[in-house]
Amino acid sequence: MLALLAIEGGLRLVMGPPPPPVRVLGALQDHDEYLSAQGAYIVANYVEKDPPVISVESKAPRCAVLGGSSVHDGAATVRTASEFPALLGETVGFPVVNLGSPGLDSFDMVRVVEDMVQWKWSCIVLYGPHNDFGNAFFQARFGTPLGALGAHALAFMERFQLFTQVARLVHASGGTRLKDHDRGALAGLDDERFERILRYLEQNHRRMAWLAEQHGIETIIVSPVGHTLNQPGDPCTSPGCAWPIYKQAMNNADWNPQKAAQLFREARDADRVGLRAPTAATEALHRVAIDTGSVWVDAENMVPQHQLVPLPSPLLFTDGVHFTAAGHRAMAEAIAPAVRQAVAGR
Repeated sequence: MLALLAIEGGLRLVMGPPPPPVRVLGALQDHDEYLSAQGAYIVANYVEKDPPVISVESKAPRCAVLGGSSVHDGAATVRTASEFPALLGETVGFPVVNLGSPGLDSFDMVRVVEDMVQWKWSCIVLYGPHNDFGNAFFQARFGTPLGALGAHALAFMERFQLFTQVARLVHASGGTRLKDHDRGALAGLDDERFERILRYLEQNHRRMAWLAEQHGIETIIVSPVGHTLNQPGDPCTSPGCAWPIYKQAMNNADWNPQKAAQLFREARDADRVGLRAPTAATEALHRVAIDTGSVWVDAENMVPQHQLVPLPSPLLFTDGVHFTAAGHRAMAEAIAPAVRQAVAGR
């Protein structure tokens, strides 16, 4: 036992906090390198629409934003120059590179960070837990039922680097999409899959924060912002499902806005089709920010709110998670002070 603890301690020292023991390739095609140098420029090989122009050498501060389509190419009516990374750059007065891409989730983001840290960056902004849930739902990830005992045992073992590295040796092919069932076989995310997604989301963000710290890069973690008043996608109408809670929220909206906001959040959290990040995701990311010393941006409470119910304004969204031009402006305004703080503290 002492020998195993010593090995674990050594692995933690060298390799940092353990990543999830499985490699998930995510919604994107696999790449040998997500970022690579070609002459004087860094090329984002995974970005198809309006890939950023990034100089290898940078004397001025520069930051990068990682995330999915909420960061880049999520709305046909919003140009890349009007997305919040570009607006951030205009606001803070130095380059903020948009490294977002549709489908990017925390598994993909880790791989991008692993590639990007070889160059000079002042800070990295992490935004995009929606896709961890959305990709798990649409790709039927983690679909093998483990049973309660197995799920709890796995959750305990995955805290250790030694277990993680042994598990990854078993999956020596380098990646799996974990599509154990047809997409239509799972109506929603059950509790075991939901908890596993949360656990991996947190592990991946701890990994990214550790990698950034090792290379002198400040990490900024932004809370997920979604259209909380949007109708649930799960058609379930049984007690405890999203739809009955949503109807209660609508009934309270005019005369008890605080109660309505609480119920709208509960309806979102009960909506297990996996398209919007739940409250538990925000809590997990906030925990990572505190534990790693990362800058936390509570964007959900900083953006403009609905005129009656204290939740993000529907005018910020084109759907449940993607921003309008006004939404991108609001996100830039919410994140800009954190970017300035991160750069000033270097």
